[in-house]
Amino acid sequence: WADAGDYEAVLGLASQLAVHIEEKPPVLTLQRYLASHVGPDAPMKLLVAVTGGRVAGLAAWTLVHELYSGETGLYISDLAVDRDARGKGVGRALMDAVKAWARARGLRKLGWDVWYANQTAKRFYEAVGASFSDETHPYKMILEEA
Repeated sequence: WADAGDYEAVLGLASQLAVHIEEKPPVLTLQRYLASHVGPDAPMKLLVAVTGGRVAGLAAWTLVHELYSGETGLYISDLAVDRDARGKGVGRALMDAVKAWARARGLRKLGWDVWYANQTAKRFYEAVGASFSDETHPYKMILEEA
């Protein structure tokens, strides 16, 4: 699990991911990181993969509760592997750990979004057993600052 000492490495991986999906650099302060991703009361779960004594990847997720089905699912917000660690099983190990965490809690459904042009991620997710779902279509709304 991630801790306060992983902040710089997590920020670095988040920055790599942002560049990869053509987004602005992340605005992730230490305080926001600690409040949202570290500790038992954090709304997000954050697992880091460590190889050779350094953080090589991360998976972040939260639970979603569906009123219409009465089920709880898991939404993966971020899966990132350091560019130097790609192709070495880090991403697969993270996905296996997320699936094990979900199964241990009786969850049956995992979901996430993939940037439309990220063919590498699409192939990876299919290789670990996921499939494209046209069950839903993502929408977003950007709120202007008050």
